[in-house]
Amino acid sequence: MYAFFLIILLIAELAAAIVAVVYKDRIDSEIDALMTGALDKPTPEITEFMDLIQSSGCVPVFGAFLKRNLVIVACVAFGVCFFQLLSIVIACCLGRQIKEYENV
Repeated sequence: MYAFFLIILLIAELAAAIVAVVYKDRIDSEIDALMTGALDKPTPEITEFMDLIQSSGCVPVFGAFLKRNLVIVACVAFGVCFFQLLSIVIACCLGRQIKEYENV
């Protein structure tokens, strides 16, 4: 069961990393759309957050940061996926060993 949840998490992380690499040219427009969508239904938390980022112009800075470091972010995501894949293999091996021990 643990391995199943790790597999689901691994698939979600791989999908997120692939989408980030494929749509790297749309980062600015997506950030803009998310920020605009958040302003359609403002809550006190969103208003406070928007006040904070408007004082420093976060959208272009954050977009530039993501574009500049996208390869690093993607490599880290794939590295995490590798270790999760290793965890899945270990969990399956451990589960098999436990079943064999119970059958003895």
